[in-house]
Amino acid sequence: MTIPEMTEAIEGATAVLTDMSAEHPDPRIALVIAALGACAESLDRMWEREGR
Repeated sequence: MTIPEMTEAIEGATAVLTDMSAEHPDPRIALVIAALGACAESLDRMWEREGR
């Protein structure tokens, strides 16, 4: 799995959790969403550093 594929999978999971959170608010879900967002950003930066 490539870095862009991992980022896309994380973003997809984030979208699903965001939808779930809208239906059933839970601060734990918000925390997971924030953590996944940070992971996706970190992967994007890593991909850019590698010059791809």
